[in-house]
Amino acid sequence: MRGTLSARSGEKRGYIPVKNALLDLLREQGLSINDLLEAMRLENIDVYNELKKRLLYSDRMVEVFIESLNWRGAAILLFAVQALYIINPAGIYKGHLIIPLHDQVVFKDKILPHGLIILAKSLNQLI
Repeated sequence: MRGTLSARSGEKRGYIPVKNALLDLLREQGLSINDLLEAMRLENIDVYNELKKRLLYSDRMVEVFIESLNWRGAAILLFAVQALYIINPAGIYKGHLIIPLHDQVVFKDKILPHGLIILAKSLNQLI
């Protein structure tokens, strides 16, 4: 992790890639990605529509991108954006700024269309 000085506090704050934050969050809960996916399957979550509902605005290119994802990829993206960005407006995980940054992925509680693409690229090894 790299570090930077926080303008407000003067403390050193590092960065954590979203992939690492996601895996650590699951590990802390005693879950694997497969456990998460199985729970989402059991709940019968329509991950494609849930992602689309969270978009800030409709963008046909991003909707096509979502539809082109396999179910696993869409489910992981949905969980990551919800757990690490939407309900976490500070964009901080364990004192580290999540990369990509919150403002690159979401605006208020909605996914920026280009933010979803950035997030997918960052999670590419998992999805």
